[in-house]
Amino acid sequence: MHSFHGQRRDHEASPSIAPSKIAAHTTHRNMKEPPDYVPALQQNSTAPLHISLELGGSMDTHQLASWVSLGKAIRNTRRFVRCLRLRFKDGDNSKEHALNSVLYSFGQELVGSASIESLVVEGKFGTPELECLKVYLVQSSLRGIKFHQTDINHSSFLILRDFFIRNKGLKVLDLSSNFGIDDEGILECIDAMLRGKANLETLNIDCVDAKDNNDSFTCSISGSGAELIAWFVSRTPSIVNLKLGLSNFNNVGMSMISHAIRNPKCSLSRLDLTGKFDDDGLDCVGRALKANQSVRTIFINSSAELTSVGGKALLRAARDDEVELWASVANSNHTLKSVIIAGRHLESMGNELTLQLRDITTLDPHKTIQSKAWHYVNSSMKDLSELGLNVKHMPRFLAFVEKRGGINALFNLLRNGHSPSLLANPTPERVRLTNKMEKIEQENERLRHLIKKEKSSSEEYERITQNSLDNYWKRGSLFASIMKVWTSDHR
Repeated sequence: MHSFHGQRRDHEASPSIAPSKIAAHTTHRNMKEPPDYVPALQQNSTAPLHISLELGGSMDTHQLASWVSLGKAIRNTRRFVRCLRLRFKDGDNSKEHALNSVLYSFGQELVGSASIESLVVEGKFGTPELECLKVYLVQSSLRGIKFHQTDINHSSFLILRDFFIRNKGLKVLDLSSNFGIDDEGILECIDAMLRGKANLETLNIDCVDAKDNNDSFTCSISGSGAELIAWFVSRTPSIVNLKLGLSNFNNVGMSMISHAIRNPKCSLSRLDLTGKFDDDGLDCVGRALKANQSVRTIFINSSAELTSVGGKALLRAARDDEVELWASVANSNHTLKSVIIAGRHLESMGNELTLQLRDITTLDPHKTIQSKAWHYVNSSMKDLSELGLNVKHMPRFLAFVEKRGGINALFNLLRNGHSPSLLANPTPERVRLTNKMEKIEQENERLRHLIKKEKSSSEEYERITQNSLDNYWKRGSLFASIMKVWTSDHR
């Protein structure tokens, strides 16, 4: 998956959400012209291309032809275009018609192209320019699309509606620093993606300027719009990277995000949240994180004051050392590595706590859950019945206790009388043979029952046969006596 560069905050110590591989900023003097890319597109190569172009100013017939040639080359190429980046310069509005004519012709040539993976649009780009690319977008199979510092608004999303509905493979949507987007635009965008059953993996909606302290910044997306975005996130468990920078993103929105985090199907790995939520919002997310096993990194910034109360709520999600039930250990968060709090909250939250949050753990998830398991076993050595261990677990369990606590911990485990039966049938091989012998004994019992039943039937048959023979001989003796009398009378 490929995503885009968002604006990077000066105080941010970790990589921004979904580090870009396809939208590196190119200076004006290094910007190429359309003909420069045509030879590379015609090469028989498997290496991916990055195409970065600038539009603006006067556009003559020669430039129109070069853009048309580039469009044809992209449509016919066998090479993979990782990213097509179009930067629109501020210019004379009187020349807008000529620019749009070039863009429309270029867009028409792109129709049918399957080589472009991602499209990045920057600068003075609004609804009229988007209309020029509509036919291409509707029929495209883009995996990522980014609008950065453009003039798109509600009417732009009406044009994009069919694109969002039809594109089943869209993975990245980046709407960073587009200050004309309002609630109606967000509603149109989300409705289309829900109808298209979107499986986004990266969502970036950031309307807070990196230079602004977020205290006085106004955003066109209201609290209701921010809550709608958070609700969409809760309904889209495929999202891995989420960046929301909204001046009206409050505790209600954080509650919606917590629903997404609690979802057993949650895939969220990176969260970057900027708004006006307070400690209650952090506490809500912290509670949800306790049972989450996907989130690794969180960046937090807010126009409201954040204190140690909210920071500790997040820290407890990963370092829950006060759990009394084994189930809470097994289901706890063992993936969270770092929570980065914006520098402006350093004084109110405390330097020590922010450092603890920044470096929660350097262990991988497997070693993290092992550490929590040992903490529980060590504190509950006198009664481990809740673990539900049986004979086959004993060799590994004993080795785990000895490795973590040494020989003394192993002796303490053997001494207490409330632990699982550790020495009865200690080997899995003996358990397997015991079970096999039990099955053989059951089969033998059934055979004995059948033999006994057969023997009873045989004895009954012999008794009936003997009675029949006795009756026969009695009748034979009577006949012999009668014949003897009859013979003597006739003599």
